Amino acid sequence: MDMLNIREPMPVANKDAEQDHRDFILSWDFLRETLEEEDKELEAQLAMLKNPKVFMNLPMRNIREAFKRMEAIEVKQGSTIIEQGEQGDFFYILQRGQAEVWQKGLYDSEQQKVAVLETGQYFGEEALIMHGVRNASVKMIEDGVLLRLSASDYYELITLSHLEEIDAETTQALMEDDYRILDVRYEEEYEEEHIPDTTLIPLPELRARLHELDKHQKYIAVCLSGKRSAVAAILLKQHDFEVLALREGLRDWPGEMVSAY
Repeated sequence: MDMLNIREPMPVANKDAEQDHRDFILSWDFLRETLEEEDKELEAQLAMLKNPKVFMNLPMRNIREAFKRMEAIEVKQGSTIIEQGEQGDFFYILQRGQAEVWQKGLYDSEQQKVAVLETGQYFGEEALIMHGVRNASVKMIEDGVLLRLSASDYYELITLSHLEEIDAETTQALMEDDYRILDVRYEEEYEEEHIPDTTLIPLPELRARLHELDKHQKYIAVCLSGKRSAVAAILLKQHDFEVLALREGLRDWPGEMVSAY
């Protein structure tokens, strides 16, 4: 969900997850502490973030440039920052104040409050990653300040840095290793023709079905043209999966394909 990557610390399910979380915190603290003296303002901005995974694996030049391009805007209590159903246009960080997240589900007659956002949390990235519309609304419950980054700047500085694409030949080689194919096309496309022994999760369902994937498994996302698989790979990267995307898709796939018919 657009916002409903609320960025609170995740519960630790096992020792591996606990170690991963500890490594993440140590790495992020080290990154901030090694900033040059002239970057102390940036260090303060990074320290404000509740859980900065969106920036964690980026080059420092990208992080620095992203904050440089962000616009600080004052917002009033009661103002709606994003509206469910609208096209995504900005990524936001709540620099000061509180906001509520409201969402209308498929079977709801009206929007329901689903979360409260605090200073240091961010929202709005998923609509930018998916090139889609907002799936929730965010409304200020007190006066505050937001940092916002345009969709084009987000794509340039953050999205592209999270994307790793490979060609068909490399994909075939990795399939013989320990990578698994994740097909993100629609079911009818998959049934018509697909690579054997693959996992199918259509892109529109991917966010809601992340729990079906194994964090210890390496994936290669595929689709027909390479566009949906790129979006899927970016989304999975931001949820700590090791994933690559098949460049240019399955249209000219040289390997074996099977049909459900």
